[in-house]
Amino acid sequence: MLAALAYAEFAVRFPRAGSSYSYVYFSVGEFVAFIVGWNVLLENTLALSIVAQTCGAYIDSITNYVVSNFVRENVGRLVAMPAHSVNTSRSGITGLVTYLNTEHQFLVLVLMAVFVVIVLLKASRTLLVGNVLCGLSICLLIIIIGIGIFKGNFYNWTNSNTGGFLARGWQGVFKAASICFFSYGGFDAISAAAEEAKDPRRSMPIATIIAMLIVTMLYTAVAGCLTLLRNWTQIRMTDGFPEAMNYNGIYWAQYIITAGALCGMTAVAVVTLYTVVRISFSMAEDGLICPLFAKISKRSQVPQYSTLMFAGFSALVAMFFNTDTTVDMLSIGTLTAYMMVTCGLISNRFTGTSNLSALRLRYFRRFESHLSIIFNQRTYIFSNLIIIILTSFGMSFFIQGLWTDSTYGSPILLSLLLVTSTILLAVLQEVPDPYQSYKMPLMPWLAVVSLVFDSVLISTLPSVTWIRFLVWLTIGTILYATYGLRHSKLEMNKDYPISANETS
Repeated sequence: MLAALAYAEFAVRFPRAGSSYSYVYFSVGEFVAFIVGWNVLLENTLALSIVAQTCGAYIDSITNYVVSNFVRENVGRLVAMPAHSVNTSRSGITGLVTYLNTEHQFLVLVLMAVFVVIVLLKASRTLLVGNVLCGLSICLLIIIIGIGIFKGNFYNWTNSNTGGFLARGWQGVFKAASICFFSYGGFDAISAAAEEAKDPRRSMPIATIIAMLIVTMLYTAVAGCLTLLRNWTQIRMTDGFPEAMNYNGIYWAQYIITAGALCGMTAVAVVTLYTVVRISFSMAEDGLICPLFAKISKRSQVPQYSTLMFAGFSALVAMFFNTDTTVDMLSIGTLTAYMMVTCGLISNRFTGTSNLSALRLRYFRRFESHLSIIFNQRTYIFSNLIIIILTSFGMSFFIQGLWTDSTYGSPILLSLLLVTSTILLAVLQEVPDPYQSYKMPLMPWLAVVSLVFDSVLISTLPSVTWIRFLVWLTIGTILYATYGLRHSKLEMNKDYPISANETS
């Protein structure tokens, strides 16, 4: 929710397609913006592959696994045996099989083709299809929640044999939150469609906040109902709700669930593909990636080549990699983007689009001249932001028991550093903006809380996810150095990022 508040303010400040990429571009700089955009492209591509996999699993479930059984009998498996029974330590590609799908995912290709057809319609028609599907899925979700409340068993929440309500404690809650965080990232798609809005400065913050409230309530209610219908240790990964309904003898409900799931996931897939296409379009327009991604169809006014390329890449990921592998990578990309956007918002609030260099304090004016010898405004801001992020990581490591040395890094010291850095940001004088219709409240306090939570969540992800993420960042950095720098419109025209046509 805190990240959504930051996105809402940026949508008012810079109502341009591209969302987090464009926000960081205008507020921090081109290289950081490229890294954010590079991560968001990965994030949305992986999200699309996960949705396609889950849609396929639901269709397979409702047909009593006819599709998967047919493929297994007539085509075979991708690997000789399931990943959990393979001893990969003797292989030259240690652990690779663990991340692969053991089954062919041919349904993914069919589903991806459907998603592409919808997105290649005109933007207004694509959004209309998405709205209709969202409306249907919400209605069906309300029915499912009602069934769960009346048929659920509260003993599943109090059963001490399986750990009760918080079976793995708050540490488990944070780890689960870091994995599931991407499912709340739909407000990024709202920002990506800013150019389609009639009055984005008014409608974007309203739409973002309302969407987050509705989604949070629905997710909480649906998750609660599922754990009431089935003990959390027995929930199936692929088709948890239909199996839970069958377990409770509510056989007819599986059809409602599947219909709702397919409507909802199709809407998510369409919006996700739309978002990744719009962001790649913005990056290509700025000269940071191949201009082919900005080529628009004359008939539908949609970037057709980028639509086909990202859909094809998502289909390959969905066919060959399992959900666990893609979810972890997706989550770290999402959290990183949110952190960068929040940092960019703090910087922009206190420096504006002019990249103010002189240090300007709200209080203690007598110290301005002395501090300016060491810091300019942006250096002062980002120095404190780095301290906040690092101390948040340190506190998270203490919570997880990964850092036990209390001599040099006690939680009290880290907390003092965190509070001090926030206070040092709070004494800065904001740049006034008379045309700003919405601002994130309690700046910088709420923004810092958002950074702390993002840092804590990202630190709970497994180390192998960090390795994959660093590899992806390395590839992106090489691409920027070899292509982006030479074709960047920022280098060709220094006034490009603050053009009136771009920001209003």
